[in-house]
Amino acid sequence: MSISIPINHVLLQNQEFDIRAIILPAHGKDTLESSSAAQIGLYLLDYVAPKETEIKLLSLVTPNTQETNPKKKQDVSINNLSNLPKYELSGMFKAEGLPFEVNGWINSINLSEIGTQTLLTNTYKFYKRLFDIIARKDTETYFQLTNERDIL
Repeated sequence: MSISIPINHVLLQNQEFDIRAIILPAHGKDTLESSSAAQIGLYLLDYVAPKETEIKLLSLVTPNTQETNPKKKQDVSINNLSNLPKYELSGMFKAEGLPFEVNGWINSINLSEIGTQTLLTNTYKFYKRLFDIIARKDTETYFQLTNERDIL
């Protein structure tokens, strides 16, 4: 199985991050099988042109993952994970040079401390104002409201 998980919402500031995956046996089994494997790749890319801008930042693989270089053969008997109850794949990643630090997330307000009715009322007022601006086709005011988001 292969999945891609965006992590932009996690990288809120330049700092070190622990990355960890635990490989567990298949459902109904007590140990890993010889085909048990995992690979984690962390990439920086521009969504407009992902293939052209992709930079590999981190690569973690389980010992029995097949090498992509055919000249390099692995000794399967040494690197096999079979019969282990689980396997942990872990590494450190240091985020550096992020284009911005999302202060809204870092220094945010705890919404659970604000009353539900207040949140609903404020949200309704904001969207009503936005809909009125759109109905009037007031592009200058609309752009002023959305400018910060667009810059980010």
